[in-house]
Amino acid sequence: MIFGGESPLFTRASAGDVEAQRDVLVRTVQMLNDPRFASPGDQVMILHVAELWARIVATHGQDDDQFALVNLLGHIATRCDASGDVAATNYHAEALAILYRLAERRADGADELIARIVPHLSAAVTEQAAHFAAGPDKARSH
Repeated sequence: MIFGGESPLFTRASAGDVEAQRDVLVRTVQMLNDPRFASPGDQVMILHVAELWARIVATHGQDDDQFALVNLLGHIATRCDASGDVAATNYHAEALAILYRLAERRADGADELIARIVPHLSAAVTEQAAHFAAGPDKARSH
């Protein structure tokens, strides 16, 4: 069982325990490889639940958690690309914007990852990422 009978885990996670939140995120991502959840509908639902937990965990500000969110957003973007979903641009741009912020903080590996992925992204994605990275205050002043 992945989550069954684990209400203490969810209680801790909902109370802000970052370790419990990370555990829920990991278990949710593991469900993507579980044959019981192989249908396309299950996979989409699991990705969105994982996205929610990754965003919650990332709010604690740890670089590793930010990288995990970037990874998940990239995975979702790739799936959106494959299905022709226009949301792919937003997911790619948000992931890149997070990487730009990580690079500004001099997080290990951020610059290298940016250098590896930017050549594969469209100009629309990189422009939107720069806009996202600027933040809402700078974006409103334009």
